[in-house]
Amino acid sequence: MKNCTSVIQILACLVLMVGLVGGSHSYENAMVVLAAKKTPTLTPTPAPAPGPAFANLTDLLSVAGPFTNILSLFEGSDLMETLQSQANDRKQGPTLFAPSDLAFSPLSKKTLANLTAEQKKELLLAHCIPRFYTLTNFQNFSNPANTMATGSNGGKYNLNITAMGGAMTVSSGYVTTPIISTVHVTDPVALYTVGKILLPEDIFGLPSPSPAPAPSPVSAPAPAADSLTPKGAASSSSAKTPAGGPSSAHSAASFLGAQQSIYLILAIADGSLLLL
Repeated sequence: MKNCTSVIQILACLVLMVGLVGGSHSYENAMVVLAAKKTPTLTPTPAPAPGPAFANLTDLLSVAGPFTNILSLFEGSDLMETLQSQANDRKQGPTLFAPSDLAFSPLSKKTLANLTAEQKKELLLAHCIPRFYTLTNFQNFSNPANTMATGSNGGKYNLNITAMGGAMTVSSGYVTTPIISTVHVTDPVALYTVGKILLPEDIFGLPSPSPAPAPSPVSAPAPAADSLTPKGAASSSSAKTPAGGPSSAHSAASFLGAQQSIYLILAIADGSLLLL
């Protein structure tokens, strides 16, 4: 009897332990379910689409040229980083007027060699407007346009763009040249070819005025036939007859003949014809 009681107690303890263990697992499961209900499901945000690649000005000038000379000057003056930074500005961008290699041919080497390093930088930056413009924008353009050199050392370094009859010209005040071709026009970078180096008026001054054409030689007009003879005067033939010429001798002979006739008449009247 005593053994039976002990067995019953052991079984009761086992049942109690199983209940406690099972209850703890149920509690934990219930807490997990509640936590899952309280935590909202987050939808992943899609990554932004990558923007268009920046235009590489060095590549453009190298491939689309020939712009060997102007690229060499940009690089030699440490300006490519400055220009590329402007090209990376998607809100503004640059408009670059690049002289072709042929544009350097008529320019004396001394013209650039005599410039200071600062003046050379100003000249180069004066080829770039710090804003993106298409050719259509230039049709009704409000001149003058500031360049990336404007304000340097108090200079203006402006450009004037003029559209006329389908052609467009760019003027620096000292040089005026046509826009020859469009190299690249994709916002925010515009690159155009020009036929001359845009020498700034702030460095080179105003161009010398063109000399006036020499007047054509004018021959003196021939005098009119009656211009030397006053109105009402004797004819030129009678005026030019020298004194003592035939006309004068004829007049003198006539005068002497008339005088002798008078004497003859008087003599006959006095009866003294024989005395004459």
